[in-house]
Amino acid sequence: MAGRPRSPNADFKVILHQTGGYRYAATQPYEKDDKTGKIRRHYVYWGDVTEEMKFIPNQRFCLTDSNTRGKLEFPESWDLSAIEKLTEEENRRPLSYDPSYENDGSAFSGTVRTTAGDEQFNNRFYGGTWFLWEMAVSKHVVEDLLSVFDGNQLVVNDIMTLAMFPIMTKWSYSQTERWQTYTKVPSARVLSPSYITRFTQSITDNHRMSFLKLRIKRQNPKAVLACDSTTRSAYGRCLADIRWGKNKDNEALQNTLEVVVYSLDSHEPIYYRTFGGNENDSRTLHTIIEDLQKLECNDLLVVFDRGYETEDNIVDMIQRDQAFLVCGKVGQNPVYNSILRIQYDAQGMPANMEYYDEEKIFLTQFEEDKNVSDPEHPEQVKQIKLKINLFLDMNVRIERLTKINESIRKEKQAASKLNATDSGVYSDEDIRKLRTLYTFHKIYLSSEKKLIVTENEKVISKAKNTAGIFASISYKVDGDARRQFELYALRDEQEKYFEEMKVQLGFNMQNNWSEDGKTGRLFILFIGLILRSHLRHIWSEKLRKNYPSSIDVLHEMLPIRYIEYPDGSSSVTGFTTPQVEISMALFHRVVCHQPRRQQWNENLQVEGEADQKAH
Repeated sequence: MAGRPRSPNADFKVILHQTGGYRYAATQPYEKDDKTGKIRRHYVYWGDVTEEMKFIPNQRFCLTDSNTRGKLEFPESWDLSAIEKLTEEENRRPLSYDPSYENDGSAFSGTVRTTAGDEQFNNRFYGGTWFLWEMAVSKHVVEDLLSVFDGNQLVVNDIMTLAMFPIMTKWSYSQTERWQTYTKVPSARVLSPSYITRFTQSITDNHRMSFLKLRIKRQNPKAVLACDSTTRSAYGRCLADIRWGKNKDNEALQNTLEVVVYSLDSHEPIYYRTFGGNENDSRTLHTIIEDLQKLECNDLLVVFDRGYETEDNIVDMIQRDQAFLVCGKVGQNPVYNSILRIQYDAQGMPANMEYYDEEKIFLTQFEEDKNVSDPEHPEQVKQIKLKINLFLDMNVRIERLTKINESIRKEKQAASKLNATDSGVYSDEDIRKLRTLYTFHKIYLSSEKKLIVTENEKVISKAKNTAGIFASISYKVDGDARRQFELYALRDEQEKYFEEMKVQLGFNMQNNWSEDGKTGRLFILFIGLILRSHLRHIWSEKLRKNYPSSIDVLHEMLPIRYIEYPDGSSSVTGFTTPQVEISMALFHRVVCHQPRRQQWNENLQVEGEADQKAH
């Protein structure tokens, strides 16, 4: 006996579902259980329903495209005024997108709301947003976002618009709606403050990790990564991570700790995470490495700045078989043992170190054996070799030795007044303070209870041995000391990333007021910084001679405009010679949007023969 035929509109019929004292507007679409193979229904919630049967849309409904919304069949007795209000808010400033334009991911492709307001002239800035969009396409950022958000082009366009906004303006998001009136952007929605709040709260940590995994897969298998952190100051304590800690901007404010892993190969950030402002770098490394392992980043070399080089952290990375290069503390083993192997000639010059003329330093590399136990089987111990890279700056060494000798001389003069003094003159607190003041001397009590001050030969010897030396420790990193110095020096590029975030984009303060909103804002900021970092790299490599800074490159593109006419036609103003040169530097060609499915090249009025050849 055949079953009752399934209604074609069954998946879109909205019902009232009550559970746990709450009332929801829900649909019950069919889905196939992957384990059993059976077809069953599941609830999809679109909002709340009051006792008066008034429908209140949730985030899912607000972020869904208009086509899907239109298919939903609500009961006739429900009050749907909230939907009408939402539609009116979104349509009060239409952005005049071409409804016939096919979404191929190659240009702006928002869903268009056709209203009477569309039948007007529009003359908006286009060059900057077009330039950033094409950059995102060339870096596969748009493709990865579509994958993370299940192909929802509307969501991706909103993310891209919000990511572009601080790059273009440095204003707060409260000005986004105004910006849309004179700038053509990817989003087809009006990005009002209330909508931005709801939208950013819909982005989850699962979206973050899924996107990071895709970005890491795109890295060169031999890429070098740099891991570092900065702090962002914050007023108030509305977020759990806001704490008193070492503020790297030297502000008397609480802060959060922002960690970023930056690819020195693709010149872009590929990982980020926020920690409490009171956590130091050494305590965060375990979580960072754990994340990178889950993101399948095992085979990539990670370069760490100072602060991560504790013994426990080094052992942890070795046990995880994570290749690393980290700054080493010269006063601790195994680095200090290697320093003792340096030999000096009669003139005080290092006899067994190579001179690196470009950097004006001496360098050498030693290997140290280290026994590490298997974390799952502690009784199993394996021996590995660490590379200890030592670098000696003779100018710094001479300066440091001079200061050490001067400090010892001054301490001796002061100590002559303290020796054999009755200890009863000083309290225990006074003696502790004296020990902090006398760095190169021992202070103790004799058997006759007299205060004695003598030279601390061990401390003096270590200070002189390490003067002018800095070091790094590496595991599974090929190359001699020179190669490893060059690898570590590459991380200077990452410092520019934090400058971009705090200065160029204006995110020097932690301005989020909810935990879920913070997740979305950081995700969008990360997208913007991918674009900003790539722009800076292109400027540094190809355009530095003609433009004082990377932001000047973007400003050069701003005058390009997108013109729309009441009859539905559109055109783009012509490219100047500098604009063509910038496009060629970034894309190796003039990449063109296709308004109304026509080649943008047909609308370009190119100046000069050089531009014609470039096309």
